[in-house]
Amino acid sequence: MIKIEGSGIGFIDVMDLDIKQDLKKKIKKHLLDLIIDCSKTIPDKSFLSEIRSFQKTHNRCFVIIIPIEKKIYYPESWDLVPTKQEALDFISFEQIQRELGF
Repeated sequence: MIKIEGSGIGFIDVMDLDIKQDLKKKIKKHLLDLIIDCSKTIPDKSFLSEIRSFQKTHNRCFVIIIPIEKKIYYPESWDLVPTKQEALDFISFEQIQRELGF
């Protein structure tokens, strides 16, 4: 369900989700920077908001892969990117900043 995509980065394809509650438990168990791929289907905004809030509370990144035309439905403060590579790059940069104390 959560694939490890590098140093401390978890990747989830929302199409693979069966039980959202199970995902929440796994996220809380493994503190990772997290990418959720919503390029094919988009879950409830409240579900994404809850995960985002948890990640932020624990000083972890949360990046959503979403088509560019869907970005307008989300707050500008959310980290939304159109591709997996951009999500990985974004988190890698954030991890470097965290290590440097920014």
